[in-house]
Amino acid sequence: GGARCVDVRSPAEFARDAVPGAHSAPLFDDAERADVGKCYAKKGRDEAMRLGLAKLRKKGGLGALAERVAGEAKIVGVYCWRGGLRSGSVAWLLARRNVDVFVLDGGYRAYRRHLRELFEEGPRVIVVGGRTGVGKTRVLRALAAKNHQVLDLEALAAHRGSAFGDLKGAAQPSNAAFETKCAWAWRALDATRDVFVEDEEGHVGRCLVPPALYARMRAAPRVVRVDASDAARVAHLLEDYAEDEAAGAGGARARLDAALALVAKRLGPDDTARAKGFLDAGDLAACARLLLARYYDKLYDRHLGRRGDAVLAVRAADPFDADAVADAVVAAVSRADAVDFPPPPPVEATRPPPRAP
Repeated sequence: GGARCVDVRSPAEFARDAVPGAHSAPLFDDAERADVGKCYAKKGRDEAMRLGLAKLRKKGGLGALAERVAGEAKIVGVYCWRGGLRSGSVAWLLARRNVDVFVLDGGYRAYRRHLRELFEEGPRVIVVGGRTGVGKTRVLRALAAKNHQVLDLEALAAHRGSAFGDLKGAAQPSNAAFETKCAWAWRALDATRDVFVEDEEGHVGRCLVPPALYARMRAAPRVVRVDASDAARVAHLLEDYAEDEAAGAGGARARLDAALALVAKRLGPDDTARAKGFLDAGDLAACARLLLARYYDKLYDRHLGRRGDAVLAVRAADPFDADAVADAVVAAVSRADAVDFPPPPPVEATRPPPRAP
């Protein structure tokens, strides 16, 4: 309703994650917060409040704090970590200055709990899976372009999901910020329509998929496995690499070496040496083929094998056409739904019996 939302936690807390649209007006900086927290633990609430007030006086006192928090706003919503001393003290101060103020009950911690609860309801999840390089992200984009609902976890996490997924060099959000992004994207979905989500193994790079969302993905009634030729898969991987170079990521070779080191233990010393040799020779296609055959395909097949009868297969033709594959994915889900939930039989129209004279 036009209120100014203010986060009075420390800068480090705000940087990890915050309510979208909130303004940062920290009561204490990071070092001051640590000092007050230690004082609270050792000497209790009253002594911690005295220390906090002393620190505020050094920064201009309560008046300067009120001006920093409220600005020109007449309505202010304020929150801290758990809706305790920090937000309560600021709310008291603003109320004395005739600002209409309210405190988020339970603070940021309660807000996070609310976000997790959002995933307990919502649309039916359709998982789009397939071996590495089959073009799952391309298919999701095509589905979105056709006005189907899509939750793109990799876009939200700024990562492609595998050990080689951070080639663009973009910094990933904190795990808390990723969870907030997922929850707000989920909140915007129409619960009466399916949402398509790419198959993930519980995390996207360093970001963990919110547990309640991951549980829905694992229990999804429809998992569509996209199959494509090995040639198409290698071509997709090379195109993705070319996109990274065009974006000016820089240091691509160093990142490739670092990513290879992450899978070296499972890949084995011999195949790791072969892959590194291909990289040294600049033969990225040969390196991609080796990694697919010796590592990624086995990993994904084992993952998908746990899904049982829920898996529907869609084969992409060569050359790869994301629009056509997206249509095939939707058609496969529709056919499966028709089997599980056939339409009711038509009702025959009958003539009513004649009236008695």
